[in-house]
Order: sequence, then C-alpha cells, then structure tokens
Amino acid sequence: MKWPGGFYLTALLILAVPGVSLAQSTTCEADTLSRAELATEMRRVVDSQAPFDLLATTNWMRFQSTLFLRLVRRASALNPAGGVVSIPAKDLFWEFVSLAGLGIDETERAPAHMLWALHLDQETRLEYRPDSIVLRVKKGLEPALAVNVGITWPDREDGQDKYSFIDTLSVPKLKVTNRQKVTFRLLDFGDMVVYDKISGTSGRPLSGVLGALFKVIGEGDVKYARAGMAEDGVQVVRAKAKKLFSRTGTVTISPDGVAEKDVPENRPDLAAIAARLKEDLELEYYPYRCW
Repeated sequence: MKWPGGFYLTALLILAVPGVSLAQSTTCEADTLSRAELATEMRRVVDSQAPFDLLATTNWMRFQSTLFLRLVRRASALNPAGGVVSIPAKDLFWEFVSLAGLGIDETERAPAHMLWALHLDQETRLEYRPDSIVLRVKKGLEPALAVNVGITWPDREDGQDKYSFIDTLSVPKLKVTNRQKVTFRLLDFGDMVVYDKISGTSGRPLSGVLGALFKVIGEGDVKYARAGMAEDGVQVVRAKAKKLFSRTGTVTISPDGVAEKDVPENRPDLAAIAARLKEDLELEYYPYRCW
C-alpha cells in the first residue's frame, strides 16, 4: 500500500511541530530571547533563502528548522559550553504574523498550529550542549550541530493535554494531534536537516482508503523527517510514521507550498537530495536533561 501522493507522512510532520514550551518540567535555567532579537533572526531566515510562501503549512519545516538552528548558533557563540534558549509563545506568534505581512484583523490566516500555540501559551526551548546530546553515531555521519527540542504548555485548569486540527491543504486532508509534551532531536548535517526521535505528535488522513483504515487503527505517530533543499528553493522531505506498521514517504515541496509525491524525473539535483535522505542514519542520544 502506498501513501496517497506521498503527502501524508510529510505534511503530518510539517504541521505537527510548532513552537514549544516546557514551563512545567524544565530543570535547566533558560535564556529568554528578546522579541527584538527574535524578529531579527526570523527576518534573516526569510532573507537567507529563495522566496517562499511563509503561510503555506507545507513550508513550516523549512522556516522552523532554519530559525532554530540560527538561534542555537547565535547562542553558542555567546556560550560555547551550552545552555537553553527560550522563546515566548506570544513573541513567536506576533513576529511571525508581522513577517508574513498579516494585519491585526488577519491573524486568523495564521497557521492553525500557531494559533493553538498562542492560545495554550506554548514556549519554545532549545537545548544546545556540544557533548551532551549525541552519545554516538551508529550509522551515517556525525551532525554538524545537534539540538534538543521540547514542546509543552503549562498545566491548565480545564485539564487540556492535547489539541487537534484539520489541515485542509493536504491531499488527503489530515487530522493532526499534538500532545502537551512533544520532544525531538534536531540535527544539522549541512546538506540535510533531520527531526529525529519525535514523540508526542500524530495524525491520520480523513478520506480515501487510508482514511477508512486509520478509523480502525487510530492515529499514526511521526518518528522522523529529513529534509534537503535545492538552490532554487525546492525542498525534498522524507518522513516516517508508525502505528501497527511503518510507512516512509518522500515528497517534493515547491516554494509556493505545493507538494508532490517523490521527485520529478527531470530534476537530477532533487533525485540526488532524495538519495541522500535515504542513506542509513542511526544515532544514540543522551537522555533529556532539561525536560
């Protein structure tokens, strides 16, 4: 069985990894990024890449991963021993809205996961420590940079510990669920970015044969996603999800957010990226120490 359009796995990952908060469980002091600093780095993310549609949910991974890695490299230059960067939810939301060119009366056009992040007061925390994240590389190359990312929101009086939303841009449409605590390892290999060991986010297609299947087996958990980008801004993403069985799919995403299964036959550069994403990669990590 194939995933329709190859899109389900990738869209699920892209949509299910918003800004993050660990206010209730952290044991490490964090340096809170100022709103001005955040705005500057977010603008640099956009300026450093070929133009892309910032509001397209399929482009979220390219924006988020680049932003997180820029922030960590900036922090590492100031504190080589490592630490934790904290990004307030409201700052991330309002600076994103401004960067996307949305007016104060257009905030409902922001991606659903960002609206939820603002509502639930999610706060991003990025832990960077040169010798305390990757324990050893079992297969593949050593990453140039490794970051621990955690996602949660403060306990609420109403007991809400997850949220779901429907992404209407995916084919088929997806129901995405994020739990109160989401964690993953963010790895930068230079030619490839990896979200590894993802925990706390899941989803399922809502239509077609797969929609009927997932009604029975429940939502599939995203395990990893790998992404590489061509010079013209076209991105190739390979992702894996698992429930009763595992499925892996490759998707090509154009700067306007349109996603297609696999890579076009007339793009050898994209084929090379896809081959890179398929290479064996297995890392062993130190346990999380800050959440």
